Amino acid sequence: MALFNELPVYQRCNELLVAFSRLLPGINRVYRVVYGEKIAHYIIDVMASLFKANRDRRLKSQYLMMSREEFVKVVIGVRLLYELRAINKKSFINLSLLAEEVSKQLATWYDQAKNERSA
Repeated sequence: MALFNELPVYQRCNELLVAFSRLLPGINRVYRVVYGEKIAHYIIDVMASLFKANRDRRLKSQYLMMSREEFVKVVIGVRLLYELRAINKKSFINLSLLAEEVSKQLATWYDQAKNERSA
């Protein structure tokens, strides 16, 4: 079993968190407090679920499903910040590309865990 911080999906989540955190100081204070901090917490929650999924083989698919559900909140939040013009198009594209990578990796790992469980 790999260390959780060596997992590619965890590393991409960390990159997303860093990229998003760098944008936070430039966001309007109201949007930063209402949405920005929540989005950062959602990313951290996804990372915590990845740790749990890597640790517990019996409940891996459940933790991965929780990660995917939390990650939807991240995607929606980033989209909302763009639509509110709190972040510019370049930042939105950068975050969206990172989010797409994470989403694909979460889906792949979830499918693998579900197949392992049914086998």
